[in-house]
Amino acid sequence: MMTTISPLPPWAEKMRELFVSGAASQFLLYGNVLDLVPTADADGRRSFLPLRQFLEEILFAPFEVVIFYDRGKGLRVKRGGELFQGSRLLVVHHAPNLRHGALPWKC
Repeated sequence: MMTTISPLPPWAEKMRELFVSGAASQFLLYGNVLDLVPTADADGRRSFLPLRQFLEEILFAPFEVVIFYDRGKGLRVKRGGELFQGSRLLVVHHAPNLRHGALPWKC
């Protein structure tokens, strides 16, 4: 008997359900963000993808804009950057030593 492999792990299915329901519009992932994520390939066999690739290519595939943030590289528009051309964006800078409520961004 062949078992079917869900293309989404349980945590990703929960994220998808929350987003589709309108209960959440953003997610913060932390911890082992360099892990491999089990998924199913086109033939239904188990495969593993790096988390970022899984998010961009599978979980967030239907979205026009995909933006990642990490402390070392800041904001990175992975898809949909052309939608921001000609508009003013808030540029966020990593500032680990903020004091007295100084703001870490500039326009």
